Amino acid sequence: MQEGKEYILFLKWHERHGAYWVNSLEQGKFEISGGDMEEKTMQATNEQYSELKKSVLEKYIQ
Repeated sequence: MQEGKEYILFLKWHERHGAYWVNSLEQGKFEISGGDMEEKTMQATNEQYSELKKSVLEKYIQ
């Protein structure tokens, strides 16, 4: 994640570590301000991720 950017995170509690983790690594983190170049690259090269992000934004961003 990058400072100053806004994200939707899907977190999962990890009992053994006593902490939250981003669920499914990059598939549990979605930048919503449009400036994360790594995420843009992933959207361009990974159709499944692109469709997943589209559905997340449709559901959680009004």
